[in-house]
Amino acid sequence: MASTLRHVTFKNSHIDIAGDLRLPSDFSEVDKSHAALVLVTPGSSVKEQAGGIYAQRMVDKGFVTLVFDPSYQGQSGGEPRDLEDPWARTEDVRCAVDYLMTLKFVDEDRIGVLGICAGGGYAVNAALTEHRIKAVGTVVAVNIGRANRQNEASPDTGFQMLAAVGKQRTIEARGGAQHRVNWIPDSPEAAREAGIDDRDTLEAVDFYRTSRGYNKHSTNRMYFRSIAPMLGFDAFQ
Repeated sequence: MASTLRHVTFKNSHIDIAGDLRLPSDFSEVDKSHAALVLVTPGSSVKEQAGGIYAQRMVDKGFVTLVFDPSYQGQSGGEPRDLEDPWARTEDVRCAVDYLMTLKFVDEDRIGVLGICAGGGYAVNAALTEHRIKAVGTVVAVNIGRANRQNEASPDTGFQMLAAVGKQRTIEARGGAQHRVNWIPDSPEAAREAGIDDRDTLEAVDFYRTSRGYNKHSTNRMYFRSIAPMLGFDAFQ
């Protein structure tokens, strides 16, 4: 018997979060002892991509799994679109646990979280204060705040980025257009043309921006104002 996929929705405050709930092949509605995992996706990624792959691998091992699109992204709600808000991402995890707590077939003392890349940092951050999470796993976990701070050439560069965000906020407050930037190049060809030789970036492009992992709900765009909250975030504090 194959595993079962259910499309579900739960709330983070006023935002509808779109999720995929997977049930193992030996699933029973009357069995209240199923262990469950919340899967937390990488930055820019939606539930059908890396998170969905790991969710399926873990359901094949007998877990109930829940993977979801972050607030403001994919098929989840929230405005402005493409916002990467670390605090919202962490709260998404807590709200996913809330949802699992409503399922009678999930053992509330056997809920874990598995985060991938930036999702690994968000998973750890959520578990620091969400003690209903009994186990934490990560795959190439990234502290997105620290990574962004270290990527800046100097402290002055960080200040310049914050100044640019402030300028953009003023433009939007006065009725101007929103601004978005790419997470990664839109294609392997674009990466080569840009002279990018960083292995991690090239591997991300080869997965997310080709037929291997492309999904129409992943825009590969980040709302520019996301930069400020990311620079101020630390996943491990």
